[in-house]
Amino acid sequence: MIRDSVQKSKLFYAPWGDVREQSFDAWWRTHSHLFTEATVKVIDDMSQRQTDWSVVVEIPLNQSSRVLVSRVKEIIDFELKRQSQRLQKTPKKKVVLTKTFMPTRGAENYSEPKVAVLREVLNIYKNVYRPSPNLRGTKLLSEVHSYYNSRKVNTMIPASIANCRTASERTLSLRNLRRWISWAQRIEANVARGEFPGIYS
Repeated sequence: MIRDSVQKSKLFYAPWGDVREQSFDAWWRTHSHLFTEATVKVIDDMSQRQTDWSVVVEIPLNQSSRVLVSRVKEIIDFELKRQSQRLQKTPKKKVVLTKTFMPTRGAENYSEPKVAVLREVLNIYKNVYRPSPNLRGTKLLSEVHSYYNSRKVNTMIPASIANCRTASERTLSLRNLRRWISWAQRIEANVARGEFPGIYS
């Protein structure tokens, strides 16, 4: 079961290539298209199609724009009708997502993820908890504070886990930190299934 899950995850993320041997900026320059919606544009050849659910259209500029737009609309309407027929097994699905790695919107009443918070959650999980998964309680909180103090930039400890002056403040910070670790673990599991970030709270 675990082996199958790992294999599926590897196949799903194969388009990412090797992310370990280059900086994020270098990788993003050649892979950012994986995270963007397909757009209307001139495509030189079929091999450059952004998705299987697309139509490559050549528009000869020898007629008025009104005529050309009308013809393009006819083609689009025809192809959408064909697509709808292919999707009859899932009639509730109105839109085919063209972003393979599209961030999930979550379930009903689930708000969009706050990127700034998730960044800190995943930083702590990656740089503090994962290297020392046996750390618990005040020792874990202390290591998290040390992690922020040792950073060259963004050294401010998030307010949710910063206060430890009194016992009640420390208890609240620990509770928030445990929640963050739990979020990160769920996100890690979700991402392995191809959800970004999926439901985690």
